[in-house]
Amino acid sequence: MTTIDCNQMAALANSKFLRFSLITNLIITSLTVPILFWATWRLWSMKYSKLFHTNFKIIIQLHLFGFGLHCTGRIILHSIDLINYTTRDNPCDMVPNIYRCFILRLMYNAGLWITNSTAVSLVIERWLATKRSATYEEESVMLGVFLAALQFVIAAIPLSVLYSKIQFDGVVMYYCVTAQASLPYVGQMSAVVGFVFQISARFSFHYLYRRNKVRVAVAYSDENSRTIHIQHNRESIQHSTLSNRYQLEQNISSISCLKTFANISTTFIVLYDGCYIALMYLADSLEPYQYFGILEINLAFPTYAIISIMVLSRSMKKIRKRIGITLVGHLKTSNNYYHDNFKRQIA
Repeated sequence: MTTIDCNQMAALANSKFLRFSLITNLIITSLTVPILFWATWRLWSMKYSKLFHTNFKIIIQLHLFGFGLHCTGRIILHSIDLINYTTRDNPCDMVPNIYRCFILRLMYNAGLWITNSTAVSLVIERWLATKRSATYEEESVMLGVFLAALQFVIAAIPLSVLYSKIQFDGVVMYYCVTAQASLPYVGQMSAVVGFVFQISARFSFHYLYRRNKVRVAVAYSDENSRTIHIQHNRESIQHSTLSNRYQLEQNISSISCLKTFANISTTFIVLYDGCYIALMYLADSLEPYQYFGILEINLAFPTYAIISIMVLSRSMKKIRKRIGITLVGHLKTSNNYYHDNFKRQIA
């Protein structure tokens, strides 16, 4: 028979610090949910979103889904705990159900890792957009679906390690957590992996940005620098050049936006991972209610969601204006300019 220490449960339930942590996180998380719906609406319905390839939008949507999954699990988890702490008189009745802990904490952590893995999918997608700039506008959405599936696989790897030795029979959890005594370093390793993802993405976006800058410079200095067959007519050359330029300009603008986004993500991951690793080492010197309260405050994922969404939305507005101005300038260019340049190329 499983022995329950009611005094330990009472210490958690009566902790003002833990309640403050849960209430604060619950309020912020609840405010995040409507912002996620707003971001989804803007991603697929607003005019500026048409400037982005569907593959790009699929990955961003999965990123928002990860935030939503995390927030949903967190809202339910914190709400149940607070209700139990304030409405039940017997501390023994407040002990969380182990299966409820497993499901809600899995949502909590799965959402976190899905968003952490977005960096990998975005780097691959923007790399392909750069490599296939001449034809990427017609690229199938199956690529976006594949990258989304890849993102789920990447997120599943640390989660499978984290939950590999979970037990249900005879286990009592006074607070729903994932850390296991049998795997003491899994949390630290997960923090390091998340940090590597974000740092790698930041350097990758910088490389892709510079590469697209060079290609645009070449495109402007030589309108038809690629191999041109004489039998192509003037209209097809003009369309190809304009389309390729548009994609290159879009790549630069998107990656510039993603560099800002990566900076935010990296800053958050560095702060979170640093505090988390320090908390793991100091855990033995803290009371349980202090440890759990600090743990929830440190994982300010909903706050990170709000900030990153607002910054990304503002960056996308700038992208729309920049691409629009550039494209209009190309469209106003006289056809004679392309015709004369073509004749110079074949002379």
